[in-house]
Amino acid sequence: MVITGLTCSGCGAALEPQGNPTKIKCPYCDTVNIIRNSGNGRSIFEEQNITGGTEFKLNKPRLHKCIVDVLGMPETPPLDIYKNSTVKSVNRRMIPAYWFTNISGMGTAQYEKGMDRQYSEIQGSGENMHSVEKHRTEWFPMSMSVNDTCSFLMAGNRKFEKVISVLYGMHNKPEIIDIARAEVNDGATMEDYDIQDSDIFNRLVKPAMDEHLKQKAVQSLGQNDVRNLSMTGTMVMNGDVKKILLAIYEIVIEYGGKDYIFYLSNDGNRYSVEALPVDQQRLAQVNALKKRINDIKAGNSNSLMTLGIILAITGIITLAIGVGIIALIGGGVCIYLGYNNGKQSEAELNSVQTQLNNLIAEKDAARRSFINDKVALQGVLSDVSGDASAFE
Repeated sequence: MVITGLTCSGCGAALEPQGNPTKIKCPYCDTVNIIRNSGNGRSIFEEQNITGGTEFKLNKPRLHKCIVDVLGMPETPPLDIYKNSTVKSVNRRMIPAYWFTNISGMGTAQYEKGMDRQYSEIQGSGENMHSVEKHRTEWFPMSMSVNDTCSFLMAGNRKFEKVISVLYGMHNKPEIIDIARAEVNDGATMEDYDIQDSDIFNRLVKPAMDEHLKQKAVQSLGQNDVRNLSMTGTMVMNGDVKKILLAIYEIVIEYGGKDYIFYLSNDGNRYSVEALPVDQQRLAQVNALKKRINDIKAGNSNSLMTLGIILAITGIITLAIGVGIIALIGGGVCIYLGYNNGKQSEAELNSVQTQLNNLIAEKDAARRSFINDKVALQGVLSDVSGDASAFE
C-alpha cells in the first residue's frame, strides 16, 4: 500500500501516517480517517465487506487484575502461582466472525409422555383374597411443532472457533461498533477469514438451531413425565449475515518452565482456557476428602435405626405371646447402635468437610496475600505495581 497526499476528511489538514495503517486519527480535530488502498480506492475492510467489530476495553491495570483472577480459577492452583509466574506476552487479536441474525427454524419434537394409570391387583388367596389399588406409568409416543427466530455468533477462523464460542457465545450479541473505531491497526493482529459463511451455516448454525429448538421444547413441556425427546425434520432458513472482527486478548503465562495460553474477551468478563497450573498433590488430597465424604454419607447407620424401630414395634405387638421381649431388646440395641453410629458419622463428616474447606480456602488466602502486597505479576505487566486499580 502506497500512501501519498492524505488530508483529513474533517478539517482538511495534512496527515502523515507512520508505516502502513488502515486508519489514522487527525491530530487537530480527532476525526478518524479510513486510509484507502491506492490501487482500487477501497479499504481492506471494504474489500472484505467487514462492517463492524468490538473494541479493546482493558487498560493495563484492569488486564492485570483479570489475569490474576484467571490464574486462581483451578480448585487447587499452586500457592506460589502469583509470585512465581511470568506474563510473557499479551497479544491483542482481532478474530473474524460471522454474526447470523434473524435465523428462523422449525421442526418437530418427538418424545414419550408418561401418564399415570390406576389399576386393581388381587392379592392373597381364599378368605384372605382382596383387591389392592395400584398405580403405574404408561408411556405414549407424542410430538409437537417447535419454531423460533434467533441469532448466532460464529468464528470465521478455524483456529479460534472454540475460543470465540466460549468468549462470546452463540447467542450473546457483542457491543459492535463501527470498524473504523475498533483500533484494529493499533498494535493488534488481524486474523484472516478461512471459513466460508455457507460452511459455517451448514456445519455449526444449523446444529445450533436444532439444539435451540430442542431446549425450547423441553422448557415448554417441562421435565415431568417426558422422556426420549429428540428433534426431527428441522428446517433452518438463513437470515442476514454480517462480517465482523471480535477483539480478544491472548495471554501467555510461564510457570515452572512451561507456557500456558488463555484468552480474554474484549472486556475481560469471560475467559477461554485449556489448561492452567495445578498443584497435583493438593488436588489428590481434595479428591480423597471428597470421596471420604461420599462414603460417610452412604453409610448404613440409618438402616440400623430403621431395623431397631421395626423390631421394637414387633416386640410390642407380640409381647403377649412371649417372644416380644426378645424383639424389644433387639430393637433397643439396634436403635442404640444406630444412634451412636449416626453421631460418630456426623462428627467425622463435619471434621472431613472442615479439612476440605480449609484446603480449598488456601488458594483464596494466597490470592489475598498477593493483592495486599500490591506487587504485580512478573513480566510485561510488572509496571502496574503502582496502580491501585490493578489490585482492587
